[in-house]
Amino acid sequence: MVFPITTEEVVRVVRFLAERNIQIVPRGSGTGLTGGCVAFENGVVVSTARMNKVLKIDLANRVAHVEAGVRNTALSDAVAQLP
Repeated sequence: MVFPITTEEVVRVVRFLAERNIQIVPRGSGTGLTGGCVAFENGVVVSTARMNKVLKIDLANRVAHVEAGVRNTALSDAVAQLP
């Protein structure tokens, strides 16, 4: 399992794994209690859970730019903080 924190790190990890024909299992954030995200013999889980920044919120256009690991509750909290 790897935990990249930037897009560049994701790109490097994915290239590395793809060049070696290693299974890539993408994973956002979550509890993992159901076991829905499993890498088998030749696989690596690439988690985006640490990519959790809200980058920009445009209320007028109802658009938010966020990193891949942002949870819905974190985005809701960020919107609630706006004037």
